[in-house]
Formats: sequence, structure tokens, C-alpha cells
Amino acid sequence: MSDLRDTANRITGMGRFPVPPPDKKLAIERAADRLAAKPVGALREAEPWDDFLRRIGVI
Repeated sequence: MSDLRDTANRITGMGRFPVPPPDKKLAIERAADRLAAKPVGALREAEPWDDFLRRIGVI
């Protein structure tokens, strides 16, 4: 159990990751904002269900 405690102490002693400034967004946050601004269904035209099943080879 002392090995586990030593490992935990070593990990906590490594420090923390730097926090980005609050006014700067990460790339994933910017992408999420762009997607959230688009209306639902605007990313792709709807495909009829039968056409989809034919395209993937089910019918």
C-alpha cells in the first residue's frame, strides 16, 4: 500500500496543467459554437429511409 501512496504523492507533486486564459477558446470549443449556431438538419440533406437502406445494401 505504501507504493500506491508514493505513486499518488509523486503524481500530485507534478503540478497542474496550465489553464488557458478565460478570453481564449480552445479549438474544440470554437467548433462546438459553430455547430450550435447552425439549425438542426442544416448539415446534410435528408435522405429517404429506403434510399439509405438500398445504398448500404440491406434491400
